[in-house]
Amino acid sequence: MIMKLSGKTVALIRDRKQMLMQSYWFTQEMFMDTCMYAVSIIAGILTTASFFPQAIKTIRTKNTKGISLIMYIVFITGVFLWFIYGIYLHNIAIIFSNLITFIFASIILIMKIRYK
Repeated sequence: MIMKLSGKTVALIRDRKQMLMQSYWFTQEMFMDTCMYAVSIIAGILTTASFFPQAIKTIRTKNTKGISLIMYIVFITGVFLWFIYGIYLHNIAIIFSNLITFIFASIILIMKIRYK
């Protein structure tokens, strides 16, 4: 059986379909944003944690012979710029991971300069 629908009914069905599709994409986009935010936090934790053992070893042994001074100066500058960029974006993951990395790398750099 074929039903004839009025123009208003067709418009309502079309509008409802569009709302459902927009809702679906919005939900999917929110899910992806949440996943990417989690990835950024995990990446920040891992890269920041990688400097902790080196900082502890350098503080304990005071041996900085194998550490490149120029590399650490350039690296700390880059980390500081990432920190500024995180502040600009209001992104907690970028701010805290780069702040902590900056502190650990600065400790190593200070030890390198001090015990040259």
